[in-house]
Amino acid sequence: MINLVMIVGMSFEILNLIKKKEKLIKSRFHIYSQDLFFIAILYFTSAKQLYIHAPPEYFSTIRPLLINHKFISFMIYIIAFLVFILSLEAKSYKYQFKMFAAIHVVLGLILGAGSSAYYNIFNGLIW
Repeated sequence: MINLVMIVGMSFEILNLIKKKEKLIKSRFHIYSQDLFFIAILYFTSAKQLYIHAPPEYFSTIRPLLINHKFISFMIYIIAFLVFILSLEAKSYKYQFKMFAAIHVVLGLILGAGSSAYYNIFNGLIW
């Protein structure tokens, strides 16, 4: 749990360093697409870890969400991509594509490292 909190905190701190507030005010939906990308990737990594390591009796109510997590996270990602495409504005293409690239780099580095650490801890490779 602490790993998840650290991943979320680090991701939002790094993305807030990159964002320009005056550009974000103009495009409301661009903020939503960034959050949707984050939710899609976070759900993909977290649900995969829960599905592998959780006992079935504890998660009987959310088991269908864990079994179909690849499809669900793919659909969230596609929705985020469509929101990003619909939020493109002619005068701020450069900034919007820079933020698109930045969020994917941040998600790749931080969530990749965080989920790898989580897997290593559960497999006993740290100790």
